[in-house]
Amino acid sequence: DLHPLNSSCPLTDVIKLQLVEAGLVECLLEVVGQTVDGEREEDIAQLKTASDLMVLLLLGDESMQKLFEGGKGSVFQRVLSWIPSHSHQLQLAGALAIANFARN
Repeated sequence: DLHPLNSSCPLTDVIKLQLVEAGLVECLLEVVGQTVDGEREEDIAQLKTASDLMVLLLLGDESMQKLFEGGKGSVFQRVLSWIPSHSHQLQLAGALAIANFARN
């Protein structure tokens, strides 16, 4: 995959950490919260984009560690709550995000 955020390059990890530190995760979680029960196509598209970006941010080791906070982090807890969601997209993103936390 040629997508730059999928790269395992150290520079990409730095960018992911900067995005986390800039508050992007909180914005993404807000978008998920606002669109999770939406039925419009644009709500579903926004939910997919926000949850996919969360998973990408968690692929960076440093950004993931910052968000994990020893398992006590609010982001980890929120992502964990996606697993039993009625949204298939959130279930999938939650499972991928938890797998990223677990690999470390």
